[in-house]
Amino acid sequence: MESTSVGLHPCEASIQKQCEGCADTAWADIDSDHSLLVAKVRTRLKKIIRLQKSRPRWDLEKLYAQRQSVQDTLEEKLGAIECESGNAEVPWKNIKECVLDTISDLAGKVEKRARKP
Repeated sequence: MESTSVGLHPCEASIQKQCEGCADTAWADIDSDHSLLVAKVRTRLKKIIRLQKSRPRWDLEKLYAQRQSVQDTLEEKLGAIECESGNAEVPWKNIKECVLDTISDLAGKVEKRARKP
């Protein structure tokens, strides 16, 4: 695939595998000394990985300091949950809510610290 054009050509070494066919056309109906370049290019789209929402970071120092009160509160809340037979999703959701509520009430989240550049 030879080209008479000067400058960047779509079939340069960096994208040569993607270019299936390329030609200079002198038949373009324009009043210019440049020639029109026609190329058939096959590309693959890059996957964009978006950052997922991060989980909250709990203040573990407060959690360890209030270990007994956290344990007592969890025992009270978990004792009040009624277990139903059959569907396992409902009890699991209740347990998860109890643990998250207790930790958020007693321990709280860690504040983000600014990093030094």
